[in-house]
Amino acid sequence: IASFSSNGPEISFTAPGVGIRSTYKNQGYETLSGTSAASAYVSASVAMVLTQPAGLYDANKDGRWNVSEIKQKLIDCTIDLGGTGYDSQYGYGVVYVPKILAK
Repeated sequence: IASFSSNGPEISFTAPGVGIRSTYKNQGYETLSGTSAASAYVSASVAMVLTQPAGLYDANKDGRWNVSEIKQKLIDCTIDLGGTGYDSQYGYGVVYVPKILAK
């Protein structure tokens, strides 16, 4: 966990946010750290969920993803960190993209 990481009951997921190689202005690349790097990782994970049918996660049987269904899918596709299950430092864990694509 980086020294600048948030923690507390509002944390749902952990994402890489230190030393992330990313695109940068003027068609370049830079290594960045912070919530800007981590939030992009989680946002992309949600986008990957939305490309798939809701299937077994479709709790209300409307054929579309809703917020709670997306969250449950992400929970099921994490690697648990810290204490077993949810904790206020890591949330449910780090979102593991290969699991999203495999389910």
